[in-house]
Amino acid sequence: MKRGLKEGKTKADSLSQKIPNSTNGVKLVGPKTHIVTAAQGVQNPYSARHYGRDSSKGRPNDSLISNLEAYTQANKGDLKICAVAGSYVNEVELDGFFQERDDVRMDKDAFLRLQAQRDLELSRRDKWDERDEEGRAVGDYPMHYFWDEVSPKSYPVTDERLNSKISLMGLPEPTQNKDPLSGNTDLAQQRRGTSIIFPHTKQRLKAVPKDLGWRMPRLILTTGSCTLPNYNRSNMNKAF
Repeated sequence: MKRGLKEGKTKADSLSQKIPNSTNGVKLVGPKTHIVTAAQGVQNPYSARHYGRDSSKGRPNDSLISNLEAYTQANKGDLKICAVAGSYVNEVELDGFFQERDDVRMDKDAFLRLQAQRDLELSRRDKWDERDEEGRAVGDYPMHYFWDEVSPKSYPVTDERLNSKISLMGLPEPTQNKDPLSGNTDLAQQRRGTSIIFPHTKQRLKAVPKDLGWRMPRLILTTGSCTLPNYNRSNMNKAF
């Protein structure tokens, strides 16, 4: 018998007491898988009147979302769908498909903008309804930010520390920018001290310089989107 082991016990038995595993009834906790993507806001009535109606803008990419859901389930992961603006900053409202889900989140400032739009639109519609009942309504029914119903849906905030090495954060970066990382590479150093993921319609990954106290460089990366593109094609700063 080897020295240091009690009779009837093998080296493997001894190690199993020190290292928990599924065979002795202790569940191992491995790294968690996070699946992060972006969802653009839909085209609103204001944009439709000025640039032409296109109902596909901001619509969910069904096949891509199905694949993301399957991957999430297969890897026991956590799917995070993060709202970003449509063709401009006031296109915040998401497709109804996303309003029925509980895995969608939104940047704090974007949600405040959305709530202000809801309040203004509902106020305008209430006043129009009052004038309509009195036979004094003039012009079309108010639809500036929203089509038909105004949803009261609320969203959790995008920002989250995913683990000790990486953070998810909302950033009001225009979706048409060709390179969303331009001017943002200092975020990992100045704001979090971790690698950074932020939702955007483009996919980018870049290593950023480290401070003297860091042993490894940080990464900053963007997600790509699970919706059909909502861009303003009349804008000279095209994203294509």
